[in-house]
Amino acid sequence: MRYQYGQSRGRLSPLLYLSALALVVGVLGACGSSDSGQDVQPEPEAAVSSRCPNPSDAGAQAVPSVDWEDCDLSGANLSGAVLWDADLTGAHLTGANLTGADLTGADLTGADLTGADLTGANLSDTNLRDADLSGQDLSDANLRRADLFGADLSDANLSGQDLSDANLRRADLTGANLSDANLNRAICNGNTRWPDGSKGHGSTCPT
Repeated sequence: MRYQYGQSRGRLSPLLYLSALALVVGVLGACGSSDSGQDVQPEPEAAVSSRCPNPSDAGAQAVPSVDWEDCDLSGANLSGAVLWDADLTGAHLTGANLTGADLTGADLTGADLTGADLTGANLSDTNLRDADLSGQDLSDANLRRADLFGADLSDANLSGQDLSDANLRRADLTGANLSDANLNRAICNGNTRWPDGSKGHGSTCPT
């Protein structure tokens, strides 16, 4: 009996082993085919395409609330563009044509606007924190209620500008032309630098 039991056990063990192996392989194969069906799905084209337009096409793609954060829009023609509430955080707008553009409520935090043409642009309620506006002719722009915290406005032409309710905390106005500018209710602090290079005037903007 012991021999027959052992002999029977010897014959059955390989069969059990092969059966179990076949079962495991079958299960894994089924899982693999199911998973592979999901893995090979192509990524949506929109997800891989750049959200930043070519500067030469930016004008045609300009719409309210557009997301152009950190985009290179150097030299783009955005004349008359309606860019309400647009996200232009950190955008490179050097030499861009923004004449007559409506940027009401847009976020231009840290944007580089060196050499950009902002003649007649509507920048009211716009976030221009830490933006580079040095040397800009902003005499025809609307900066009412604009957030200019830390903005570089050195040597900018702000003559006759409506800066009422604007935030000028930490703004650099060294050499700027503020003749006839409206600074009613504009907010300053001890780090606001004025055309003569002075600062420390407190929260009252000198007029």
